Amino acid sequence: MATLTLSRSKSVQRLDDLVEAFETAWQSGIPNVRSFIDELDPIADRWICIELLCVDLFYRWDSECRKTVSGYLDDFPQLLSSQDAIDELAHEEYRLRRDTNNDADEFASTFGIDTSSWATDTESRLLEDTGIESLSSEFSRLTDSIQDFPTVGDKVGDFELVEELGRGTFGIVFLAKQGELEDRFVALKLTTIADIEARYLARLQHTNIVPIYSIHRFDGLFGICMPFVGRKTLAENNTTPRTESELLQIVLQLAQGLEHAHQRGIVHRDLKPANVLLGDDGVAMLLDFNLSADVVNGGKSNVMVGGTLPYLAPEHLRAIQTGTDVDQRSDVYSLGVILFELLTGTLPFQKRHGSFNSVIEGMIDDRENEPNWLLLNGRSPGTIAIVKKMICADLQSR
Repeated sequence: MATLTLSRSKSVQRLDDLVEAFETAWQSGIPNVRSFIDELDPIADRWICIELLCVDLFYRWDSECRKTVSGYLDDFPQLLSSQDAIDELAHEEYRLRRDTNNDADEFASTFGIDTSSWATDTESRLLEDTGIESLSSEFSRLTDSIQDFPTVGDKVGDFELVEELGRGTFGIVFLAKQGELEDRFVALKLTTIADIEARYLARLQHTNIVPIYSIHRFDGLFGICMPFVGRKTLAENNTTPRTESELLQIVLQLAQGLEHAHQRGIVHRDLKPANVLLGDDGVAMLLDFNLSADVVNGGKSNVMVGGTLPYLAPEHLRAIQTGTDVDQRSDVYSLGVILFELLTGTLPFQKRHGSFNSVIEGMIDDRENEPNWLLLNGRSPGTIAIVKKMICADLQSR
């Protein structure tokens, strides 16, 4: 078993090789950056993917196929679903606009990012190099932050990684042994996202919320240690035959966990079956609260994609476009979508395809109309009334 030293050398070499290959491809035509990104791990290689987008933006800028940050957001919504990734790409576009009317405030308002540390337009013109060498400072800064993601068999701090349990947009969850506590089994989520607030997590002590034992920092990675209470999520068990009473009991447990969080000013923002753990004892528990400082009720949300789109309320979808707030009622809506799906085996609204913005607009339009309530035929009137209230488009009526 290898004790993991979070070394950057391997990833930096991979970044160097990939960027060189991508630049070489540009010499013989316009390459498809997606074909390069699809070969990478969206979590472990996330920053390599972002750098490839920056290089693609650079080459396209002075060509007939110029592309802007908004275009990349349409094409790569998941990859660019965090503010730090958007900031990286937006800063590259800002830098490339050195010969135009360049206003950092425009980027701040459009993408909800902090541009206070960006050089002014005059400063950027004085500092800019010419040609591909102008990417060198960005490249150097990026390689300082890249590191290899750990794998099964590695040891991270006091944790021995035994098995990969799952992965999401920003992290990987491992079954791990914690040495200092007699090798007890825990679930350890490793993520590159640094905006987790331990004081908010500590507030969430409830039977129907997976508790947090501790939070750790591992040379650029953040670790969230949780009890290992089972492997199955509702997403993996949503086809299991259950009575209406059993389904309502699952949703009741989740509602009780949400109530506990909401009373403490915390909005989940990412309710979906994959974030519901079904413990070995049958207890339903909420996972993966989107707990950045600006998710706490009352703060301004700058998250571009804070949840899985089919489960989001209409106002949550609008918030993705505008950067406005969502509150506890958006969680109620998402829980209602989960209940509808459990009862009918299908989502209340069709899945949309196309560019990111067109998908969002289409989903908002769908939610202004009624779903097919006939799918609930055979369910009790009380249950149908609950579902209708939870997924009502009108906030005030939920």
